[in-house]
Amino acid sequence: MALYDIYPMGIDLAGGTELIYQLDRSEIDRRIVENQKKLDEAKAKQDTGEASADEIRRLEDTITALTQSKDSAPEKAADVVRNRVDPTGTKGIPITKYGSDRLRIQLPKASPEDVERIKRAIRTQGRLTFHLNVNPAKQQDVLEKLRASPTGEADGYKTVYIDHVDPYDPKKVSREPVYVEVDPMLEGSRIVNAYTKRGEQGGFEVDIQFDPKGGADFGVVTTDHVGENMAIVLDGRCYSNPVIKQAITNGSCVISGNFTEEDATRLSNILVAGSLPAEVVMESEFTVGPSLGQEQISSGVVATLIGALLVALFMWTYYRSSGFISVLCLGFNLTILLGALGFFKATMTLPGIAGILLTMGMAVDANVLIYERIREEAKRGRPIRLAVQHGFDRAFITILDSQLTTLFSGIILYYLGTGPVRGFAVTLSLGILVTLLANFWICRQIYDWLVSREAFEELKMMQFFENPAVDWMGMRRFWIGASGVLMALSFAGFLLMGVFSNRIYDLDFTGGTLVQFNFRQGQEQEPAKVEEAVEIGLRDTLRQNLESAAGKLEALAGSGKTGAELRHQLAVDLPVIGPTQFSESTEIAPESLTAMAGELRKTIQDWEGVKLDAQPFGEQVEGAGRYKSYTLTTRVIQPAVVELLGERLQEAFPGALEPRAVEVVDKAIRVRLERYDASAETTATNEELAAEVRKALEELAGEPEYEKIRPALLALKFEAVKDDEASGPTRAYVDLTPAPEDVLDRGRVLGTLRGAKLAHRVEGAISRKTQYGSQVSGEMRSAAFWAMMAALLGIFLYLWFRFEFSGAWGMGAIAALFHDALIAIGAVCLVNYTGVLPIMIDLNMVAAILTLIGYSVNDTIVVYDRIREVRAAHPTRDLNEIINEATNATLGRTILTSGTTLIAVLALFLLGGPTIRDLSFPFLIGIVVGTYSSIFIASPLMRWWYIRYGSGIVAKAAKSARERPASATADGAEV
Repeated sequence: MALYDIYPMGIDLAGGTELIYQLDRSEIDRRIVENQKKLDEAKAKQDTGEASADEIRRLEDTITALTQSKDSAPEKAADVVRNRVDPTGTKGIPITKYGSDRLRIQLPKASPEDVERIKRAIRTQGRLTFHLNVNPAKQQDVLEKLRASPTGEADGYKTVYIDHVDPYDPKKVSREPVYVEVDPMLEGSRIVNAYTKRGEQGGFEVDIQFDPKGGADFGVVTTDHVGENMAIVLDGRCYSNPVIKQAITNGSCVISGNFTEEDATRLSNILVAGSLPAEVVMESEFTVGPSLGQEQISSGVVATLIGALLVALFMWTYYRSSGFISVLCLGFNLTILLGALGFFKATMTLPGIAGILLTMGMAVDANVLIYERIREEAKRGRPIRLAVQHGFDRAFITILDSQLTTLFSGIILYYLGTGPVRGFAVTLSLGILVTLLANFWICRQIYDWLVSREAFEELKMMQFFENPAVDWMGMRRFWIGASGVLMALSFAGFLLMGVFSNRIYDLDFTGGTLVQFNFRQGQEQEPAKVEEAVEIGLRDTLRQNLESAAGKLEALAGSGKTGAELRHQLAVDLPVIGPTQFSESTEIAPESLTAMAGELRKTIQDWEGVKLDAQPFGEQVEGAGRYKSYTLTTRVIQPAVVELLGERLQEAFPGALEPRAVEVVDKAIRVRLERYDASAETTATNEELAAEVRKALEELAGEPEYEKIRPALLALKFEAVKDDEASGPTRAYVDLTPAPEDVLDRGRVLGTLRGAKLAHRVEGAISRKTQYGSQVSGEMRSAAFWAMMAALLGIFLYLWFRFEFSGAWGMGAIAALFHDALIAIGAVCLVNYTGVLPIMIDLNMVAAILTLIGYSVNDTIVVYDRIREVRAAHPTRDLNEIINEATNATLGRTILTSGTTLIAVLALFLLGGPTIRDLSFPFLIGIVVGTYSSIFIASPLMRWWYIRYGSGIVAKAAKSARERPASATADGAEV
């Protein structure tokens, strides 16, 4: 069974889309300020009798309600969006609060059409309001001000528009201004039901039902304003402007506005789901194609299995029978961890894989520590039973210390981190608990059972380091100096690439747009040629395209066309950009076109260029070679850039890129298919592909959403599935004819087919696109930094508590961890600057650094525990001698654990694919650096603190010893 059928996969592995929306509560703030001003004026007039107590109470209640609405906006918005995109609750779409004012929507394996449908549902705020019209007979001065106002607002009144569609020509739409009060008489938050029905004139209407309080309020409003016009406005658009002929006290209201059945149904669904408490603005979009995610799963699993196998073989060879027991425990450990992740329904992500890797490393670390302790006890002449018992007992406190420090870090990261960092924390925390269970219960039970049955007379083990006697403290100055130089260079590189510029940060830390494009199999280009093509023509071409698009938008805005006419002309003039900016449900007005032109011109001014990273992806196909993918990144945040990149790339590499999945070819719509389905590991026949296309067309034609293009969909026919020899041996295509002649309808049909649910449709040239807003990316970077700082602080506090309330231990350990992390970051800066590896710092990289911190602290704690043990046995010995003895005693364990973990990480680095390679590189560097930092950084700095400041119980004991007669102690002579 496939891995993704057992565990829910994150977007980075399964493919799909993640959307982040920000709540704009400025309108609520404006209404609070205006009502507060009215309340202050009413209170001032209360003494003269010009304002009643009821009016004051109403304004106070309004301010209270608005304040509560602002505070609860994120939670309510999440509920409203969930009801819109998953009204039945059967799709299981994760919609969560993200930060203080954002929503995160995750759509694993979602088709482009599903994503666009959800975007349309979210874009509509669904705020229904009822406004009293300006009275022309009594408020002529207000009308004149509104007509002259460039903003359409004056003296607490505003202008909204109602569209009138010509019944004989639906493309002709006239817009009539309606002048209303800014503050609504009534809001639609009291709606309990809304449904579509046929009106008396034959069109469709929306009948809404209020709850008891809403019905009573509506009755009061209509009673007080009989004979006046009341505008019914949804999200700033006037749908109806009827005259209140009589009081409406039955708790219902009808909205009519020349609706089609589709429009009326969408409107009623939005009203039933509820209105968003504030406008939502899409800030980030992250999309991964399914084949890319599948490859990351495959390469990650293969690399992890190979690494685990190599570690298991080494442990079995080195520790013989004990190594076999550790392999069994490692298997139990992994099985229980995966079971726990499945029980808690944890989503599998790339940082989660890093957490599993750290768990396996810590499990092997614990095994090695136990075995080395058992070896020591056996050398002292103890029988096997006592050697095993003492080995487990003596190793227990050291392992517990190292595991708990990492567990505290995981808990802190869960509460302070976001997204991938939080997923890493969950996997890491569960892994620590499972490791303690596997090593101190399962492993010991196996040992006790074997010893009780006298399964072996002695424990045979290899030993690379027998009785080392190295003067480590004598070499400390050289290694501290070397580390100082490396840290200075790393810090300089980070300043250059991460502080004075954003070159080292990926898009989730800087904001911007990424597009990954694929070459055909057998048509791959060399990185130098691709970079040359991008540098020479693509950047300038994109600027020219954006400038031209802005000019066309401004020309359209001044053409005098409105509504449907504008939409049709937009499809003709800007077929690429138009659909990215205006959905079917978005009202297109001249003002919106002018605003869009301004955004494109700002994009041109802010353009920072395009950066190219070459990354090979894809499956090996016999006879066709391997196809390559490349990523184009830019700091520009504009949906139009993504679409234009796709168009211009096809022109820059004619015939070399993967063909479009759906496009018009010789008056036919060509749908390209792939016979091989990687997830099912089957090859589809031509008959199966044809049946799949027919079923998709029938389903699309039956959707109410596509009523406008239903005739064009039903008219599409095809003869047979044909081989696509130009694209590869596993490709095929279907030509659907006739393609609609009307440009707008053709664009709608193409967009619909591109989002159709076809399991065998090729991905096309663009397999991944990502956009991050600048604000959310900045917050991600800040959250990641503070999460790391909090993790280091947690480690320091625990060590301060466990090691006799002395800051020396914590300071030495934190300095070593900071040293390891900084040099790993410096290595990332180096390989990025030289172009050896296109690795950048992102949230996944943060998870890798946290993995390094969690692993590195284990070595330090093991050495510290042995120092404390030796000093307790020999309190008057020189501190240098104590540190040397402790370091030599743990040297074998340090080298072995680092070596075994290095094997596993090296397998991930070499075989895990580009994304996992980026994740494993800093960990790979950190293992090497961390091996000597626990010896040459942590212990010497701990010693320096004692000598310089002296604190804690141990320091007091040392001071007492120094105050004894000189013949009684040598302590303090050298230190």
